[in-house]
Amino acid sequence: MAYGSPLFATTHIGLILDAEKQKVKVKVIYATSVFDAIAETGLQLYKFGKTTSLPAFDDKYETDFLKYVKENLSINAHSLILIDIGLGSEDAFFYLEKAAKNNVKLDKIVVCSRLGTDDSQVYYDTVYNLRRKKIEKPFCFIIPGEMHFLEQEALERFSKKEAN
Repeated sequence: MAYGSPLFATTHIGLILDAEKQKVKVKVIYATSVFDAIAETGLQLYKFGKTTSLPAFDDKYETDFLKYVKENLSINAHSLILIDIGLGSEDAFFYLEKAAKNNVKLDKIVVCSRLGTDDSQVYYDTVYNLRRKKIEKPFCFIIPGEMHFLEQEALERFSKKEAN
């Protein structure tokens, strides 16, 4: 099972094109995705820049995902970081901090967990405080860019929120 929009990734379009070339009938069934669900944070969706992914680390991808965060911050845009489904929150926070150490100043960030479910959680706090919470999969990080006062007010609802 995969979460989210069935046509988000290039790989998915490739599967459809391959099927059509082989005369296999294709029907797409749409689902809610993280791109819809992050609106729950109160951040304005049109103010998001490029989306990136935080994979399990290896030497090649160690800080690759961060270049998009830097680009987004340079234009005051928010950054959505999709977390590899195989990563737990402890490792994801470790990799985020390691990559950001000399590249991006992390202040408060948003963590969204299990959006669209009855037990969804949104947190807004420092990485230091958030890494001590039990964050359930699937989850994502949002690095806010410049915020409108209503976005800031909306996020503060989730500030210092207790984990289960």
